[in-house]
Amino acid sequence: KQLKQVFSPKQKFLLNIFEADDELSRAVAINQYEVGYVKPLENKVVEQEEQITILQPKGKFYDSVIQSETLLDIGEVSKLLNYKGLGRNNLFRYLRENSILNNKNLPYQTYIDRGYFKIVESSWVNPSTKLVEVSIKTVMFQKGIDWLDKLLSEHFVKSKD
Repeated sequence: KQLKQVFSPKQKFLLNIFEADDELSRAVAINQYEVGYVKPLENKVVEQEEQITILQPKGKFYDSVIQSETLLDIGEVSKLLNYKGLGRNNLFRYLRENSILNNKNLPYQTYIDRGYFKIVESSWVNPSTKLVEVSIKTVMFQKGIDWLDKLLSEHFVKSKD
């Protein structure tokens, strides 16, 4: 009896079958095994298959979005994520304070390597000097936006609008 206490439910059902003295007792034990162990597992499998059917299209959509090469600047990201009090400037501050961006608002290499950020150059003509100047801008991939959303959700609340 002490040994029976450490058995799993499945082992206890099977032990009852093997300990049965006659065919009727064995049939009752087998029925208890079916009803108490096998049927709940079958029900769980059906439930999980239904969940898979529901989630599969969502997973495919998520994968396609995450692999997107579309780039958004930090201002667009802050609007898209829509956290209370976290506009462009506050998002830049948060990213600097959490050592994701440096003091020039450029991402540290590790976050670029993860595929979250990209630094893009653009040239423009300064109207006062008539010289071509180059500016550097931090932009994010969808993969990075998803990562950032998860990070921010631990500290901020989404806006209702």
